[in-house]
Amino acid sequence: MVEQAEAFSRRRTIKRVLFTQAGGRIGLGFARSLRAAPEPTHLIGVDSNEFHLHRAVADERYLVPRAAHPTYLAILQSIVEETRPDLVWVQHEDEILAVARDPGRIRARTFLPDARTIAACQDKMTSSKTWERSGVPTPRSMMMNGPEDVALAFGEIGPHLWLRAVKGVAGSGSLPADDVEKAATWIDLHKGWGRFMAAERMTGESVSCEYVWKRGRLLAAQCKKRLFWEFPNLTLSGISGVCGAHEFVSNPTAVDLGVQAIQTVDPEPNGAFGVDMIYDGEGCLKVTEVNAGRFFSGGSLHLQVPGFNLPYLALRAALDEPLPRDLPHVDSLPAGIVVIQGVSVEPIVTTTSAVREYRREMEARMSRAGNTTSNLANSGRRN
Repeated sequence: MVEQAEAFSRRRTIKRVLFTQAGGRIGLGFARSLRAAPEPTHLIGVDSNEFHLHRAVADERYLVPRAAHPTYLAILQSIVEETRPDLVWVQHEDEILAVARDPGRIRARTFLPDARTIAACQDKMTSSKTWERSGVPTPRSMMMNGPEDVALAFGEIGPHLWLRAVKGVAGSGSLPADDVEKAATWIDLHKGWGRFMAAERMTGESVSCEYVWKRGRLLAAQCKKRLFWEFPNLTLSGISGVCGAHEFVSNPTAVDLGVQAIQTVDPEPNGAFGVDMIYDGEGCLKVTEVNAGRFFSGGSLHLQVPGFNLPYLALRAALDEPLPRDLPHVDSLPAGIVVIQGVSVEPIVTTTSAVREYRREMEARMSRAGNTTSNLANSGRRN
């Protein structure tokens, strides 16, 4: 009995973090950062892919359905009830929005922006027009609702367009286009009318900046520039979504512009944000998108630099723990640090039965969740 009490006490003194997309690049980066933090963390990895789940850097692993599935929140909550995490950190865009829109369903602490902020940032056309109205530099853009809009975009925006899906990550649907027929064919091929936008094509260097905020207070910001995409030959746009290498840089202009872009959408930002920016042909920096509620999917975020670990800083902020006095940390990394990463996953050797076991566990949870939902619905009809 004493041993059980001591074990429970040790369990509660170590922070417990449940994080989603655990076997993907963003999950691996987040987990490795917490593993490198100055205190231990019990990591509870959750993923919707039973193969990716085996790659997770975690002490416990659980399979969940995709966020669009009607039982997603119920399944996630059942895992929360079993594992009792101090913090739930969601990372996939669909998961972030699902949890933020129904915060009462997950009875654990999260660290997310307002749901309206997340939805606005995930809609690239909405955020672009918001910045345009507020004077935040951003490439000119138009919604592609029908073939007639393509010719209109070339006439109003210019001869060189950048096509992309309004929603999605990793350059979803992106393509440079220089003529009407090519652009219309591409959008038609992707059934993208009403879902694609055309934007002014930028030719300069891109810059990204990651931020941690707490209820409107900026805690940290760090800029980096991408050196190349991994596997650029696999996409027509050259954007694979897999960063091959990036260099940390100090860019006060980019930091300030990113702050402006975030606060234009949300005057009191909370949680992690990532801002993508690019220089135009005249050397002016423009905002292309903001990722709200998560870090970039660029792999491992931490470096062996004293005081630099954005996920760990976010964890302490989320749990209302004491923070360093000299905040905000802005571009605190020394110049010239290059991170070469690629896919960032070592091979995993397992068995078919081990892979299937995660799915069997999830299906059992889904069955229980379905029965609970049905019972609640029947109760509502009787009342």
